[in-house]
Parts: sequence; C-alpha cells; structure tokens
Amino acid sequence: MLQKTGCFKPRGITNRLLALSEAEKTRGLITVSGGNHGIAIARIGKRWGSPSPWSCQQGPRTLQARIRADGATLLLTEDAGAAFDLADKECAANGLTYIHSMTIP
Repeated sequence: MLQKTGCFKPRGITNRLLALSEAEKTRGLITVSGGNHGIAIARIGKRWGSPSPWSCQQGPRTLQARIRADGATLLLTEDAGAAFDLADKECAANGLTYIHSMTIP
C-alpha cells in the first residue's frame, strides 16, 4: 500500500477538513475511534497544523503508539459511550471540531 497511514481514511478526512474554516482547523480536532479513523485524524491534523486530541475506547497499544507518534493526545475511556460523552465535553470546553468517522461534508 502506498497509503502513509495504512488505510484509506485520510481521503475522506482531507475532504472534510477542506470544508472547515481556518478557525475550526486551528482550534483543534477530536474524534471517537478505535483505530484507523483516529490514526488518520492524527496524521492529517499534524500535516495541516491542527491540534488533534483523540477520544477513544481502550484500543490496541500499537494503534495508540501510531497516534501519539503524530502528536495527538489520547483521551482513553473504558467504553464507546464514555468516549462519545468525553468528546462532547471536550468540544464544548475547548471549541474543538468533532470529525465523525462517518461524516461526509
């Protein structure tokens, strides 16, 4: 594969980020993901200069390491419900832009 992240998620995320204002990009991005989407958000966020916290379930440590390598902060939770709650709180408190794994602009 020639994909830098090892998945095709960056294509959709790049398209989504093109629809954001500069202010939305620079405030930071957050998502809930157990793997590939989180990796792609971290990679694209880093490339575009956007801080990328990542809210997730307890995922595999190998994926966590890949996300941290791209400068994202992991906000680990025990389950998916708690991850979505945490992402909502972080968005409200810090003005982050939530990027859903199934959202298309």
